[in-house]
Amino acid sequence: MVKAKLFKVASPLLALALVLLLLPMVAAPQIVSAATDTGNTTVTGNPAAAIDITITGSISDWAFTIGSNSNTTGVDLNVKSNDAWKVEVKDALDNSKPSGTEGKMAEYNTTNTTYEGGKVLQTAMSVNTTSGGTAQSLSGTNAQIVSGATNTTDSGSNYDINLTQSINYGDARLTTTGHVYRIVITFTGTCPV
Repeated sequence: MVKAKLFKVASPLLALALVLLLLPMVAAPQIVSAATDTGNTTVTGNPAAAIDITITGSISDWAFTIGSNSNTTGVDLNVKSNDAWKVEVKDALDNSKPSGTEGKMAEYNTTNTTYEGGKVLQTAMSVNTTSGGTAQSLSGTNAQIVSGATNTTDSGSNYDINLTQSINYGDARLTTTGHVYRIVITFTGTCPV
């Protein structure tokens, strides 16, 4: 039979040093690292075409004189667009406006809110902006008065609208109470163009 021999350490300091040396190997805490992972996604986009036009003002009781009459302060246009744009105008042909009066002011009864009496100015109204663009005689179809090749700012682009109406001696003065010459103009903004 073989007997195991135990080592005998003569010095207590040496024994302590040996225990301290072996302790980290036996009881060393294990370091755990956190697991991580990453991933990517791609996001792309492009705004849809958008335009917003605002028309402010109107003209009531315009005192026409014989010749060319212009008003550049009564109506304003603001255009906001994120692309190239254009604004067109036409006679709205509202409220059963009589056939054959496209672009022309026609006699209107403000009490009954209907076109009646049958009188019509001889010359179509002309519309443009005071800062460029193209003057267009109103009709029943759209005609471009101003455009932009790029987007506007967030506050938009402002334009004074110039309305011009020629009056001739052949244009009858209305004498019936509540009757005026009237036209409603439709502005249409389009983008992109």
